Amino acid sequence: MELGIAVIFLIGLPIAYLFQVGKPRGFALSVLFVVFAAATALWAISRSRSDWASMGYYLVPGDAALAGILSLTFSRKKDHAVPDLRILAWLALAGSILIVVFNLVSGFQSISENRAADEYDEVTFRQYDREKASIGSYLQKNRGRETAWLDSSIRTRMQDSLFLSVALESGFVSPDLLDTLARSPFQRVALSAIGNPKARGETLVRAYRAHADSNIFVEVSGPQSQYTRGSNPRDLPASEQFDGH
Repeated sequence: MELGIAVIFLIGLPIAYLFQVGKPRGFALSVLFVVFAAATALWAISRSRSDWASMGYYLVPGDAALAGILSLTFSRKKDHAVPDLRILAWLALAGSILIVVFNLVSGFQSISENRAADEYDEVTFRQYDREKASIGSYLQKNRGRETAWLDSSIRTRMQDSLFLSVALESGFVSPDLLDTLARSPFQRVALSAIGNPKARGETLVRAYRAHADSNIFVEVSGPQSQYTRGSNPRDLPASEQFDGH
């Protein structure tokens, strides 16, 4: 069913429109709507940062053709003797206009979402830089006991994912604490833990066990990962060794 609708929209509508434009009546208005619909659709797609946005380009011909067909229907039925057909004509015109308006709204919505995302990133990066500077300053003040101070700070802020992601970049985090954080429900924190150079082989294996339902962790810390190929899972208790699944 979905495939049939897709074929009609992608191929059927453009072909149907090409057959209709051979009739001169309403041709100019239909071309105007085709151009507006195609232009606004292309513009809206170009505003989106979605990974699937490029797929929208395949829909542009059908989108433009539908607007053209509806406007042709308006031009050819608006003066019809049958009242119901005249009403249908105006509804068709409204449909053509709605297609263009929908494209414009989608484009402006994408712009708004992009702006919000950029503002969020800017705030997050500023917080990241502050946390990084703060941690660096405290590590300098605690020379000789960096690991003890950092481990203590991490344990008191276990729910602060931003702080944890910054702190886990440090080489002063103890391997035992990395082992604990690798099983954190926060994926960002767990990934930071197994990415730390002090993370042990068994830590990576346990992270894989704890997050086996996540494709990211299966790829990063699974048995075929570059991170775990150099470790020996048999160093773990039998219940935690890889079983190949």
